[in-house]
Amino acid sequence: MLKRIPLVLLILLTMQLDANPITKSADDFYAQNQFENAAEEYEILLKKGYNHDDIHYNLGNSYYRLNQIGKAILHYEKAVKINPLHQDAAYNLKLANLKVASKITPIADFIFIKWWKSLYSIFVFNTWAYISIGWVWMALLGLITYLFSSQSFLKKTGFFSAIFCISLALFSYILGYSNKSNAQSTDYGIVLINSYYAKSEPTDKGKELFALKEGMKVKQIDIVGKWVQISLSDGNKGWVEQSILAYI
Repeated sequence: MLKRIPLVLLILLTMQLDANPITKSADDFYAQNQFENAAEEYEILLKKGYNHDDIHYNLGNSYYRLNQIGKAILHYEKAVKINPLHQDAAYNLKLANLKVASKITPIADFIFIKWWKSLYSIFVFNTWAYISIGWVWMALLGLITYLFSSQSFLKKTGFFSAIFCISLALFSYILGYSNKSNAQSTDYGIVLINSYYAKSEPTDKGKELFALKEGMKVKQIDIVGKWVQISLSDGNKGWVEQSILAYI
């Protein structure tokens, strides 16, 4: 996929692309500075089910070059959501956020949450499930050793091994469940239009409370019809139309 190049240099340089057969058409368009065509091709891949962190990353770079900062941030966020260890996407996300016309600090995870996400994102849900099942089988072997061994040392080893393996099985299951929940969550959204005022109530007649800028990250609190109640990292809350948001 794309090599790491600071977004500052993207203004002057075209990034190198691998000859991945799945993304080749989109990559070729990007290499030829045809960023609109590249974005369309990456979007098609996502619609076909290729929900890969590198595709979101490449798509984010394409939208950045098209000066569509909201969509660029959206797909950098999705790349990091799929793979919190994607350093290139995280780096470019920080730089893209610098272009958001707002003094509000973007919503960021606490260190423990970031660490937890990095841990459960090592494998997808199905892989964690297989790992959990593997530990269950190991626990059964330990239990069998405990029940049928005549030697005291082997009985103790089997007993504690069974407890240890069951603990790891439960931990693996929790990691898998967290991975699945994160992938399915739509708690946060990105503002995609240049300027919009949040309302005091879910109607067009609501009082204008505060301005939203393209690329801002908001948290969804409630939904009423076409309206979404959102909150910002500074504590402000208001209602916006769903159509101005794209969910991460």
